[in-house]
Order: sequence, then C-alpha cells, then structure tokens
Amino acid sequence: MKAVVQVENLSKKFRIYTEKPVSLQERMLGKRVKYEEIWALQDVSFAVEKGEIVGIIGPNGSGKSTLLKILSRIYVPTSGSFEVNGKTASVIELGAGIHPDLTGRENAFLYGSILGASRRMLQQVLPQIEEFSELGSFFDAPLRTYSLGMIFRLLVSTALMLRPDIFFFDEIVGVGDIAFQAKTFAHLQKLSREGVAVLLVSHNMSIIRYLCHRVLFLGDGQVLAEGKPEEVIQYYTRYLQKKHPLTLKPTGPGGIPIERKKWGSGRMQIEEIVLLNSEG
Repeated sequence: MKAVVQVENLSKKFRIYTEKPVSLQERMLGKRVKYEEIWALQDVSFAVEKGEIVGIIGPNGSGKSTLLKILSRIYVPTSGSFEVNGKTASVIELGAGIHPDLTGRENAFLYGSILGASRRMLQQVLPQIEEFSELGSFFDAPLRTYSLGMIFRLLVSTALMLRPDIFFFDEIVGVGDIAFQAKTFAHLQKLSREGVAVLLVSHNMSIIRYLCHRVLFLGDGQVLAEGKPEEVIQYYTRYLQKKHPLTLKPTGPGGIPIERKKWGSGRMQIEEIVLLNSEG
C-alpha cells in the first residue's frame, strides 16, 4: 500500500540576519549583509500510512512546525523530497486564512476555499460546520468578537467536515475547552478508522498518548526516535532530563509527576505506602 505521506532526507535551512542595509543609501553603497545559517531540519525521513495518526514531539525549535509547513506547501525545502498523496487540510496557525471583520459563516467559506473546497461543497457541509462548532449565534457574528477557543472551534469544524485524506495539526489542538477537545479527538479517531491520516504536533503528552498510533521525536532538526507512543515519550523525557535536570519532576506510572513534600526535622521518614485488598 502506498503511503499517503512520504518524506525522504528532507532538510530546511534559514538565514538569520544579524546586520543588513536599512536605507537606500546603504543599499546603493553595497553594505555587506551579515547572516547566520540555521538548519531547522536535517535529513528527515518517515512515512505515514492511510488511517494512521502520527504524533510529532520535541522541544521548541526542533523543527516540528517547519516540517508541517513544508508538507502544507507553505515552505519550500532546501533539499530532499516529500510526497503527499491526497487532499489535505492544515490547521497550523489560528490567524491564517481568516478575516476578523467577516462572520464565522463567511470565514467558514473563506477558510474552506483555501483548503480547496468548492463553494457548492461548502454550502452542503455548512450546516454540519455550524452544528459541530457549537458557536450558536456567534456563527453570524464578526470574528473579532471571538475568543481564541472560538476561532479554534470554527477552523477545526470547517476542516473536519470537509473530510480530507490527510490532516495536519500544529499544537493548537490544545486551545479549545475540554468538552470540544474530546469531541474533536473522537471525530479524528472515527475518521482514522475510515482511512483518514493525521499528522499531529503537540507538547501535550496526554494527547499524544491518547490519540497517536506512532510518534516521531524531533531534536535539533533530526529524527532522534520513532515508534510506539509510550516508548518514544519515555525516550523524550530522558532526553529532557539530561538537558534540563532541574526542570522535570520524577514521574510514576503513566508519566504522572510525583510530588515529594517534606515536613519536620526528618528524624522519621515515610519511604513507602502500599494499599492492599482483603486478600493481601
């Protein structure tokens, strides 16, 4: 079976300018431009199969968002290649593809058209978008009256109801309230069972554990680990503990932080507490 997303040795380089001409005179005199080259991605390779939900984790600056923007054709890679086989929908930045003076209804048309949907198709799914977003009377109010969570509801509802072959989500999955998040996750799982692929960037390990079939860990622009969610998350946690040993609390089963509280002189210490049933 052909992968819906195929990435081969993908690399992306950015120039960070430290000094450049700021006036016409400096430009005419040929003032020297000074910059530093930064590799956001280096030789990244992976594939996503039909119906797979793949999570991408890693610290800030590791190249996660850059990768999604390349796959969404916002950035052009410096080297390497990628192939996306199917209709895509990207929810990457809350302000992209919408206008604050238009209503939610009008923005659904605008955002949907950017995602490649025809006006006829958008007219067909508009009632579903309105129902799923649960925006009520705000659906016909200007977007500038919306909170971030409400914008998230509108964008996600529009993307979900258009039912593409591949979804790209960047972190903002965590913006909505808990009830809408749960509703979104349930719908993504339903679409996954129907063959829709999802590529999800998040710092929320609970979401990654709950949703993803497989996880990629990016560090310094490279794939440092790939595999089952729990295994890759543990690898990522050890990586962070080595780089920032004082910032992470010890964790118990499921990655739940262990709170270590101390009182008194320390002459007596409770080392362990065990709860047993009637059978011991």
